[in-house]
Amino acid sequence: MKRSHQLSLRPSNITLAGLFALPVVLTALGCELIASVDRSKIPEEGSGAAGGSGATSGTGGTGAAGGAGGAGATGGAGATGGTGATGGTGATGGMGATGGTAGDGGQGLGGDAGLGGDTGLGGDTGMAGASGDAGVGGAGGDTGSGGAGGDSGGPITPTGKVIYLTDSPKKANFGGVTAADQLCNATPPFPGTYKALLVDGTSRVACTSALCVTNGAAEGVDWALAPNTTYVRADGTTTIGTTNAAGVFAFPVAASIGSNGFAYWTGLAANWTTSADTCTGWTETAGVFADQGLDDQTDSQLIHGVGVSCATLAGAFFACVQQ
Repeated sequence: MKRSHQLSLRPSNITLAGLFALPVVLTALGCELIASVDRSKIPEEGSGAAGGSGATSGTGGTGAAGGAGGAGATGGAGATGGTGATGGTGATGGMGATGGTAGDGGQGLGGDAGLGGDTGLGGDTGMAGASGDAGVGGAGGDTGSGGAGGDSGGPITPTGKVIYLTDSPKKANFGGVTAADQLCNATPPFPGTYKALLVDGTSRVACTSALCVTNGAAEGVDWALAPNTTYVRADGTTTIGTTNAAGVFAFPVAASIGSNGFAYWTGLAANWTTSADTCTGWTETAGVFADQGLDDQTDSQLIHGVGVSCATLAGAFFACVQQ
């Protein structure tokens, strides 16, 4: 609980100004105190002129709250109004409150607020820059070179003389060397003149001695192979081999004549001499035999692979040599 304080006043010593300075609520007690004040102690009314000076303090009221004489300090807040310093003088004017008019002075108007400076105008927007010139177009690319031309599709030029196998077998009595040459020239893979790679011992001979060692190429009669010459397959590029100075192959050769295992008429022995079995010069089909070469061989079987009866119904092919 708060303890209440008893206020003890001596009426003979109090003045009206002092009374107003007391924070006393004017209750019935307050009114009684005022009534008991010794009015002879109150200064003459003429002294109230000094309160007129308080009017001057009213100028301090301009500082904000100078009107409340004793609250001149509050007037100090007039600094906000910009003239608070003058308000400070108002404290003296607080005496004017005794004159009863100082309160009016406390209503001094605050100073006008200073006008703010005009807002500066923004600068004009700068003009847009001129558009740049259009870029120069890039140079066109070089025209590509034309592709290499394809093969003309014309005939291949063989890299050597051609040896090929006919495509139709014939019986042993096909008619001799001349008839065989005619068959070889019927459908050759490349243009030219062809001879059949076979012998009969009289009209066509390869060697009269083994491998032609006695007289070399001079031993040949209308022989199909030429000395020191390269021969190729029907494709024009696959090398079979190159003959020696006598005009015959030394075995083994680089490649076979073909690759099918076909037998073809030769009448040759393994050493390039004429065999005894030629179906009597390729005129008979009974009682005798003949030698055949095998197209898929590279040794001496290339010309002397098998011996068959001239009566065979199957017959055989011909190996044809380009001249």
